[in-house]
Amino acid sequence: TIVQNIENSEEIRKFNHLLIIFYNETSQYIERVADIPKPLETKSFTFNLDGKLSGEIIKIEIYPVVVSAPKKEIIGPLLDKWEKQ
Repeated sequence: TIVQNIENSEEIRKFNHLLIIFYNETSQYIERVADIPKPLETKSFTFNLDGKLSGEIIKIEIYPVVVSAPKKEIIGPLLDKWEKQ
C-alpha cells in the first residue's frame, strides 16, 4: 500500500536534524533535535528552557536542517509553527 511504501522509504527523510526555535517577547532560544520522527510517526518532545529563555513563550517554529558535504548547515523552509493567541 501507499502507507507501507512511505513508512519503509528512507528517501523521504532528507534532512539531518530539526531546529526548534522558541521565542519570548524579547529573545529566542534554538534547540537542535536529531531524533527526527519517521514518516507518519508522531513523537512528543520535552524541552527544559530553565536558564535558557525566561518569561512566557509566545511562538515556536520548526525548521529542517540539511548538513552538506563540507559540514555547512542549510536551513530549509518553515515546517510548522505555534503562536500564542
